[in-house]
Amino acid sequence: LYTDSLYGTWRIPNLLAALMETPLAARMKGIAQDTLPDVLNPNGCMPSRFDHGMGVAFLAHIVESSAKHLPVHRGFITAAAFLHDAGNPPFTHLAEPYLEAITGHNGETFLTELLDKQTASVLHRYGISDDSLVQFVAGENKPFSDVLHGSLDIDNLDNIARWAAHLPLKIQQYDGPAIARSLQFKRGKGWSIAADQRDNCAAWQAARRAVYASIYGQPHIAAVAMLNRAMDITFRNGSLKSEFFRLNDAGGVQYLRRANPWSHNLVTAILQKRLYRCVWSIETNKPSVPLQRLAESWENKAEITDEFAMWLDIPHEKVCLIASRGRDFRAIRLPFREEKQLPPEAEPPPVYRGMLFIPPEFKRRPETIQMAVERYF
Repeated sequence: LYTDSLYGTWRIPNLLAALMETPLAARMKGIAQDTLPDVLNPNGCMPSRFDHGMGVAFLAHIVESSAKHLPVHRGFITAAAFLHDAGNPPFTHLAEPYLEAITGHNGETFLTELLDKQTASVLHRYGISDDSLVQFVAGENKPFSDVLHGSLDIDNLDNIARWAAHLPLKIQQYDGPAIARSLQFKRGKGWSIAADQRDNCAAWQAARRAVYASIYGQPHIAAVAMLNRAMDITFRNGSLKSEFFRLNDAGGVQYLRRANPWSHNLVTAILQKRLYRCVWSIETNKPSVPLQRLAESWENKAEITDEFAMWLDIPHEKVCLIASRGRDFRAIRLPFREEKQLPPEAEPPPVYRGMLFIPPEFKRRPETIQMAVERYF
């Protein structure tokens, strides 16, 4: 039996029980669901990737118990659901661009490098190949993999509910297990949702908006900006090596504190709660061309941040920049099973955000900051 903070106590299948005892599962317990490790998170402790993996496995178990005509043996989706984030590096999505630049892997495909002998042995014992599981986790086996890697998937159903419950956030409540129970798969057509789940799915979309808005709230986003700057500096000066990505969050924090003086100072400042203040921000669905380019390509962000530091006459590690393309709303592409099919849901324009942070001890006139921002954006 396993007791989950969201779903209560449930009887886990033998395959999942065996996977829970592997070194890979132990590593997942040391990586937070948030991009910020617990020790650096102003919001306090968040669930781990192990907790989230167990939640997604619970929903997968419901799918495998309810859906008919699945093209895999029972247990495959549950195993993939549990391990879907096992390839994440420390700091998860924050570190993922550097993972790709150095190793060529993303947070899903890096699972191939982290699969240990014990985990592989468990999978093989239950007739699951490493390659098929990683391909499913990475969303390569469409439309079947959409249940874990799609517009409305069991990963996000758990992610949003778990995040909101642990902050806590006031969100529109939705029933994730009911949505999972309604999913059906049909060869040649893919997944569909029961028509009576429309309102439930709309509640999930509203909850998702609230959670993503909280991610960009203060003081959380200031700590994210500072940790991201530490990663940028470490990557650019050549001290970010491939072994970093095999660590858990605690190992990643220590790695950055040892890597160079600038990343050491940034991480130490977050630990001591000396967070930088936001001196400029924008949120728009009609971004300028430079903001759009910067939000959609991370490679130039460090160089642009250095330029802001130069214009403001501040040491380069004392300036942090956030530029992002928001995923607040996600249209549901899966069809609802009803006689009259409605047209696919329209995807609204993405939300672009820009934020500039400097330490509170550096006083700069607002017009000086605005001039520096307008010079680029």
